[in-house]
Amino acid sequence: MSGASRPTIDKWIDRYAAYGIDGLTSGTSPGGPRTIPGRIRGRILALTRQTPPEELGISHWSSGKMAAYIKKTEGVSVSQPWVSRLWRDNGLQPWRQGTFKISKDPDFEEKVRDVTDLYLNPPEGDAVVSVDVKSGIQALDRTQPLLPVDFGKSEKRTHDYKRNGTTDMYAGLDIVTVRLRWDSHRRITLRISCG
Repeated sequence: MSGASRPTIDKWIDRYAAYGIDGLTSGTSPGGPRTIPGRIRGRILALTRQTPPEELGISHWSSGKMAAYIKKTEGVSVSQPWVSRLWRDNGLQPWRQGTFKISKDPDFEEKVRDVTDLYLNPPEGDAVVSVDVKSGIQALDRTQPLLPVDFGKSEKRTHDYKRNGTTDMYAGLDIVTVRLRWDSHRRITLRISCG
């Protein structure tokens, strides 16, 4: 056992002496028994997937807040690093958030089917163009030129900039030819030739 401490080696020798080869392969830890009950693990995992109670005044769980809440509600002490490890082992990241939107349009499903069908089966000889806009893009200019990549150094840019307001970007994609036309003005002109 390279790198094992003398007490760890002694524990394994004692296990072998007491249980034979089964003591080395039983799957149990040579250390003490697990001190945090399975129900507490389950409770933490369940709570993590829920919005924290309003009385806590937080929008999402942190490992420290979870540890304190479990101590208060369950009377069991768990450490902040232990909660972090439990989350990591179970693929939970409660500090990360995303967004979604569900349409309230009662005809939404039918409209999605129409658009999807148009993309999958475009009419022969006609152009199908998907147009989108990204609004409110910051128009920034750096106050100094970039410093280029050099041996052992990454490209560098100054942190200060000059604001030039905002702009909108419009883009149109011909889904058959996969040609993209974009512009950052109020209007986009698509020139499409068919045939």
